[in-house]
Formats: sequence, structure tokens, C-alpha cells
Amino acid sequence: MLMDKKNDNSFFAMLSRMKYIERWALMRNSLRENVSEHSLETAVVAHALAIIGNCRLGMDYDIEYIALLAMYHDCTEIITGDMPTPVKYYNTEIKDAYKEIEVNAAKNLLSRLPEDMALEYEKYLLPIGYELNNMFLVDWNEDDFGELNFYDMFDLLYPKLHNEKFPYVADDNLGIGAVYHIPKTEFENVIMEYFNIDSDKLQKKTIYDYQTQTYEYKPRGFYEIEYPEYPYSEVVGYTEHSDGTITLNVHVVYPYAGDSDVYMHDVTVRPLSDGRVQYVSNYIVSEEENNNITWHTPRLTEDEWNDIYGGQ
Repeated sequence: MLMDKKNDNSFFAMLSRMKYIERWALMRNSLRENVSEHSLETAVVAHALAIIGNCRLGMDYDIEYIALLAMYHDCTEIITGDMPTPVKYYNTEIKDAYKEIEVNAAKNLLSRLPEDMALEYEKYLLPIGYELNNMFLVDWNEDDFGELNFYDMFDLLYPKLHNEKFPYVADDNLGIGAVYHIPKTEFENVIMEYFNIDSDKLQKKTIYDYQTQTYEYKPRGFYEIEYPEYPYSEVVGYTEHSDGTITLNVHVVYPYAGDSDVYMHDVTVRPLSDGRVQYVSNYIVSEEENNNITWHTPRLTEDEWNDIYGGQ
């Protein structure tokens, strides 16, 4: 398994294998290139672009951080190997499956480091959570969860809690909208692991059948896919509160759109005694600048879903 805990301090020995992993080039594929060569060239270019952005375009990029992200961006291929881009992004199922493999590969590499060092390397190896959810895009708190989409949270958190692939997938026929009825305990166990919310409040934020005691769940389909490039976060400060919660001050960086600071938000979390963390609130700090969230696609509304799938 990719997730086997190693604790053998072999992280750097694994990184040394990058030079043995050949890349699948789509152009100039008559020239051989390994992941180590590619990563260095990518880091040099990313570093130069960040400097140009700061010096010539008035940006405020974290130059060293960008260079390090580029240097480590393909290190999971030590375990997975390289995959041609047209195959990786051929459809949602392949993209999601490969993303899961990459996450497990990153965790495998991190497990080979001492715990204190693993926390430092984690921000370069693990993907950031702005994909297929609006958790950090809208204002919400434990008193008023606002527009937070708990179906997206179920998608995102189910694999984390159960350490297995998400089972409730879209229909193979793109013209059919899949509908599942998730048992009350199964749905609530996932959400309540990470949020302090009771059944009554959660049921009002979703479609709940009181007779069968199930939550209606519609997986994202063809019309809800997103562009496969996402921003990353930079935590620039934090505040510890007397109730034990911690507020993180986050800058969202979206290099694919040339934005060093798309917007800022404050995330409050509650560390628990058993090592778990609950999410308490999110607050958009710079709402007037929050106008470049081009990567996100909201889930279909009930009316939109019915218009597209016609009740199928």
C-alpha cells in the first residue's frame, strides 16, 4: 500500500530516485528527460518569473516558496511514475483517481521523515484544499453556516475519514444524473467529525428524508467539473484564543492566473485532545478583491439539475 508508515528516515534516499524516473514528453519526445532534470528547470523558470513579477509588474510573490513548490511539484512521481497529461485529465474519474494516488504517494514520502520535519515538508508535497468545494470561498461560522456546501464537504472528507476511495460516483452515462440515499449515521459521522453541527441544523442545510432517515446525495457530474489548476494558501499569521481555537490568516495565491494574492481569508480551527481538528469558521477579509475565483464551479441547484437531467 502507498500509505504504509515507514518511519525509516529514507525520505532523502527516495528523493535521490528522481533522476531515475523518465518523463513522458508530448513534444520533443525523442529527447529523454528525467524528473530530476525537469524539476530543476521548472524551479529555475518559476524563480525567474516570480522575480520578474515582483520587479517589473509590482507583484508581491514569495519567491523562495514558489521556487520550492516548483522543485518538489513532481516528487510523487518517484512512486507513481509519470503519466501523459491527456490521459491524466481525460475525464473526471481518471483525474480524481490519479489525484488520490498522488496524495497517497505524498503521504508515503512524508512518513519517511521525523514528525517535526514532516510538518515542514507537508506544505510542499500535499495538495491545498481549494478544489471542488467552497469551504474557504464564503463566510460561515458555527452559528450560521451560510452557503457552505456540505455535499462538497462529504466528498472531500469521506476519503480522509475512512482512508478509502469515495464510493458515491457519477453515472457512466453523462446524460443520467446519479442520486444516492446516504444513511443518516454515515453522512452525519463524516460531517460531524470535522464540524460542530447537530443533526437538526445539518438536515436543514441539505435534502433529508425523515421517513427513510437518509440524506439525498447527487454527485458532481459533467456540468460541475472544474479547471484542473488550483490556488495554494500561504498562512501569514495566526491568533490563539482563550477558548482553545486558533485563527489562521491566509493569503490565497493563484500563479496560473498571475495573481500573488487573489484574496485573503481567516480560518478558525479547534484542536481537539485526541489530535483531531474541527473547522469553526471562515471569514473573507478582502471581499472587494475577491473577484478572480475562476477555478471554482458550484454544484447545480435543484432546478438546474432537473433542467439538465429531466428527472432521469
